[in-house]
Amino acid sequence: MRLKLSWVWLIFCGVFLLGTSAADTAMKKSNTDFILTRPVGVSKGTILLIHGSAPFNLDGRIPIEGDSIYSKISFYKDLAWSLNTLGWSVVRYSKLGVSQNSVDFEEYKKTDLKLLMQQLKDVWSKLPKNQPKIIFAWSEGTLHASQLPLEQAKAVVLLGAISTNIQDVILAQAKTSEEINEVKIFLKLLSSMPRNKMLGIDRPAGRLVDEIQMRDNWQYFLSFPKIPLLILHGGSDSEVSPKQAAIWKDKLAKHHIEIKIRPTGNHMYGIGQSHDSVFLATTIDNWLSKIIDR
Repeated sequence: MRLKLSWVWLIFCGVFLLGTSAADTAMKKSNTDFILTRPVGVSKGTILLIHGSAPFNLDGRIPIEGDSIYSKISFYKDLAWSLNTLGWSVVRYSKLGVSQNSVDFEEYKKTDLKLLMQQLKDVWSKLPKNQPKIIFAWSEGTLHASQLPLEQAKAVVLLGAISTNIQDVILAQAKTSEEINEVKIFLKLLSSMPRNKMLGIDRPAGRLVDEIQMRDNWQYFLSFPKIPLLILHGGSDSEVSPKQAAIWKDKLAKHHIEIKIRPTGNHMYGIGQSHDSVFLATTIDNWLSKIIDR
């Protein structure tokens, strides 16, 4: 039986975009390229923008020509600029194997969960230590956010977040009984695939195997009830079901959690094909202004 699973591989374009920002931009290098952009005047704190599944560059764009909206926009560049304007410093990074204008898939296909977390923890360690550190993660990146040293974070913002397991999200993408059966077969075959086999352009098989083996994402936050969480979700998100949002409060009843569902919002919290970075940044800033001095 020949499986038609290409749609599954593109199921989770839980990309995570980055931002170019306002004044006083500083470029730095570690095991990965990243950029710290600062506001004019005193910074309220530093927000780290975490990628999701896809190969994004510093501007939060997949540097490959194609029909995908994620190849045409600069979500994080615009988001960082908007956050800088509101007084926040922002750190964004390019994924390993990704440059501004191309993707080296021979390098990128090595990016399993372990390697991604080495990169993220390295970037996190270089955030300014004299001001609050804020985690912002999007889609599949919300799984990676939970693996950072959460005790060092002042607050966490999760957009299009996975509260349970990525396997639940993949299964929820299937709409017909035939598609559900195909996904189940795909998931059974996954562990026998070479770990560096690319599933579409988003990720290698090994990374998806690693993420499926993770506990439900809310469990990683269970031991940190003092960290405020802002859960943002588009009501029209076709990549991660908005049903995932309610689980956070249900499972973390003792945590300080605020959930905002934008009824017509997409996976980027925008409307239509828009990422609406000004609206997103303002929403984040309004919430942080209430909790940052707690």
